[in-house]
Amino acid sequence: MKNMLTPHWRLVALGVGRLKGHSLLSSAAQLSGFALLTMTFLTPLHGATYTVDSAADVAALMTGVGAPQAVSGDEIVWENGVYDSESVTLAGVDGITLRAETPGQVVFTGSSFINIGSDDSTVSGFEIQIPDDIDPALPDDFYNKSNVFQFRAGDNDDHAHNSRISNCRIRDLRTGASYLGGHSWVVFYGRGNTVDNCNFEGKRSERSLIIIYFYTETGGSDRGGEHSILNNHFVDRPIANPADDDGNEWEIIRIGDSSAVCIDAGILVADNLFEQCDGEIEVVSNKNSANLFLNNTFRDCDGQLTIRQGSDCLIEGNYFIGTGSTKEGGIRVTGEDHVIVNNYFEDLQGTGHRSAISVMAGQLDWDPGNDCISVGGYRPVDDVLIAHNTMVDCKRPFEFGSGSNSTRDQAPDNVTLANNAVHSSSSHSLLTYTMAASGVSYSGNVFYHTSGVGELFSGATPSYTSADILFDDPELSPDATLGFYRPSGSSPVLNAAVVNYAEAGQDILGNGRPSTGRDVGAEEVSGATVTGANLRPLVATDVGCTWGDTPGPGPVVSQTVTINPVDDAYVRGGIHADTTFGATDSQSLKVELSTSSDYDKRAFLKFDLSGVTGTVTSATVRLKIESMNTGVKNNLRPVTDDSWGEWSITWNNKPGYGSSFGTYTLPGADQWIEWDVTDFINAEASGDGVASFCVLPHSSTVYLDAAYYSAECGSGDRPELVVTYE
Repeated sequence: MKNMLTPHWRLVALGVGRLKGHSLLSSAAQLSGFALLTMTFLTPLHGATYTVDSAADVAALMTGVGAPQAVSGDEIVWENGVYDSESVTLAGVDGITLRAETPGQVVFTGSSFINIGSDDSTVSGFEIQIPDDIDPALPDDFYNKSNVFQFRAGDNDDHAHNSRISNCRIRDLRTGASYLGGHSWVVFYGRGNTVDNCNFEGKRSERSLIIIYFYTETGGSDRGGEHSILNNHFVDRPIANPADDDGNEWEIIRIGDSSAVCIDAGILVADNLFEQCDGEIEVVSNKNSANLFLNNTFRDCDGQLTIRQGSDCLIEGNYFIGTGSTKEGGIRVTGEDHVIVNNYFEDLQGTGHRSAISVMAGQLDWDPGNDCISVGGYRPVDDVLIAHNTMVDCKRPFEFGSGSNSTRDQAPDNVTLANNAVHSSSSHSLLTYTMAASGVSYSGNVFYHTSGVGELFSGATPSYTSADILFDDPELSPDATLGFYRPSGSSPVLNAAVVNYAEAGQDILGNGRPSTGRDVGAEEVSGATVTGANLRPLVATDVGCTWGDTPGPGPVVSQTVTINPVDDAYVRGGIHADTTFGATDSQSLKVELSTSSDYDKRAFLKFDLSGVTGTVTSATVRLKIESMNTGVKNNLRPVTDDSWGEWSITWNNKPGYGSSFGTYTLPGADQWIEWDVTDFINAEASGDGVASFCVLPHSSTVYLDAAYYSAECGSGDRPELVVTYE
């Protein structure tokens, strides 16, 4: 198995949803050695606030023509009401927030749309209603041109970067059968954009609900990527044509197209709920590489998550829960180097392409070409790990080589089937082979069919040992609280895993697995380290916007505060050891190491954290250098005793300090030096609400001194503790 977590992966825990407890974060760190980053959506430092009630008002603010010129940090508030055919564009100014006065109380109808061409901007709180007065036999121009949201200002102009659509709802008011002609509801361009905590309900028209394109904007070269789709509710997408279940462009999410197959996109699809999404076989269609599908729940969907093109994708922690329909499937995979771990499948009655896990046949002559444009066909499956998955009463749990024919004649190769738990009572075998079985290996699986071991294989009879496949009842019982089948305390899956895969360092609930003696299947029962992540199957009230029939919790809002010290001073040794400098030299914090103790100096700072009322996601101490000797190095240390004061602290009564947050060579006078103190501030904020620090010289820089501006200096020079919390 190759190391799938190559440097193009975006190892980020977003500050929305449940990702911070997910096993990806642990396994990714183990596999890649990367430091994990935490990215949160920040509440911008607001400038002016403007109230509008038309697209023309927004345009005037963005251009400064007929209205004040909006600048980064400004907020535009749309007055409550119902508005018809509003064409809104954010472009020309970055860092803008456009929000409804009251979430859900600004309703756009008709041919309304919102284009986001601004970077670092947010649109939130809007409801878009698709009218029901369209003749399904005569779709008009609206249904062929107006995407509801798109992350660009116009045709390949002003692609957005790091912008966001949050807490919005789009509803199709039409009922009945599906409609020919159509438009998409969200179209991604640019890089680093996000759709979170939105509802998408009842789409009746053709074209994918969400499309991610990889086109360059005019004059640019970046094809984009690294987008996120998080905490959304997708519901009620009827089949394209009840007589034909093979229609195209009826997906909920399509990532890329034939022109983007060779792109390492870094798309994150996580913590979404898909219900009654029946438009076509591909509920989610992946067509490029290095994408992540985490913690999603698929309920009663006549389709599946399909890796149609691409490589190096991670599918982890998802629930696929069926209702007995023969069109309900789980995961269909083509390509190379994918990891499919910690997923749960229940009552899926599809077969062939729609099996719980369908591993496709490939084409020997598959070739993306030199330019990798217009790539079609089926890339052969090679080097795929399928581990720690649980299946309960699925009609065809595994099919290998599905879709084989005279051109798709390459059997899956180097497929590892390990530590999976399966229970079935269907009329089909557990493992179905439509091609040679030699490319599949087994380890640590617990499989059971109520009709006996004769239903273990069909189409081939590979050899195996009990260490490869233990034919025994995994003793799975429904848990009404968590909403899925779980092993009993005497289940043979306990401690039965043969190989411990780093990719499965945590289980489907987000709990830690032990280093040895792991349980088989998606859940670790016997040796779990409980994290509290509780990544159970999602229900409607877990996701989506904050209004409607099933209001969700809404997006997590992060706050950033900048705190100046309530006390700061320096102390000096030797003959000055009993002298206080907090009053006599109050505007300077001095640090020095000397061979004479008379010149040794240390600086102390204390911050009041009473305004930090949530979980700290980042914290940075920032000091501005007043003067320094070239080459001087300083380090920052935590101080747990906060009883000192700037007018009383001396060398002789100074508190002790802990391990260094890092030693840095200072960059120069009137520049800032920073230390990351996130973990310490998180602990202190939930403790006594006060945090103290000491700045020390480094032992290698004797006689080199530094002085920092203190809290008594001007507002642009004072020490800062910058804290983001949620």
